[in-house]
Amino acid sequence: MFQQNACTILSDLKLDNCGFCLGRSKSFSFLTKEELDRIEKSKVLVNFKKGETIFKQGTTATHSVSFAKGLAKLHDDRPNGEIIVRFITPVELINGYGLLFNETHHYSVTALTDATCCFIPVSIVAAVMDKNTAFRRLFIKDIQMYNFLIQDRLADLLSKRNPGRIAGSLIELSKNVYKSDKFHFDFSRKELQSYCCVSQDGLSKTLKQFEQAEIIKTKGRKIELLKPEILEKIWQFG
Repeated sequence: MFQQNACTILSDLKLDNCGFCLGRSKSFSFLTKEELDRIEKSKVLVNFKKGETIFKQGTTATHSVSFAKGLAKLHDDRPNGEIIVRFITPVELINGYGLLFNETHHYSVTALTDATCCFIPVSIVAAVMDKNTAFRRLFIKDIQMYNFLIQDRLADLLSKRNPGRIAGSLIELSKNVYKSDKFHFDFSRKELQSYCCVSQDGLSKTLKQFEQAEIIKTKGRKIELLKPEILEKIWQFG
C-alpha cells in the first residue's frame, strides 16, 4: 500500500492541474476533461528526496506512477545485489507488467535525485481504460515497449564482453538520459557497475582503456564522450 507519510506532499501549481501540467505523460493527452478531473481529484502528488524508494519490489501495486521531475533507477533486487535495468526520466508513466496480472511490483524504483511523482490509484486508471480506447491502447503499448526495451538491453548485454557492455551503457546514458556527450553522473561508481553488468575491476580497467585511447575523458563523476562514434562501434561489435 502506498504510504503517504513516507515523503512530503507538494503544492506545486505547475503540477496541480492535470489539464495544464507540463510534467504529465503523453497518455493523458487522450483523456477527456471529465477523465482528467477524475484523475486530478484522486491523485497524490509526492516529493521524494534523493535515495528514497518510490516503490519496492515485491510490494502490492496499488498506484500507477507518473514520473514528473528528477532521475530514478529501475532495479531488480537480488540476494547478491541489485541489477539496474534502466533509468527513468520525465515524463513517464511507470507501470510494471505486474500491475495488470498479479498487482505486484516486480522491480524497485529509487530516486537518484530529488524527484516528483503523481500516484494515481489503479482503480481509477482501470475505470478510465474501460471507457477510453485510445488511452487503453497507449497505456498497454507503453508497458509492452518498456518491457521490450528491458529484455532487448539485457539480451544485448549478455552477448557482449566488458568493453561492449560499458560502451553501450555510456551511449545510452548520453542519448537517452542526459542527452549530451558531456554529463555528470547522478549515481555512484558501484551503480554504474551494476548498470553495465560488469565487475568493479572490469569497469575501472575498461574506462581507463577508453581514456588512454582518448575515446572518453573523465574527472570524478564527470565524463565526456570524445568519440561517441567509436563507442557505438565497440557496442556493436564488442
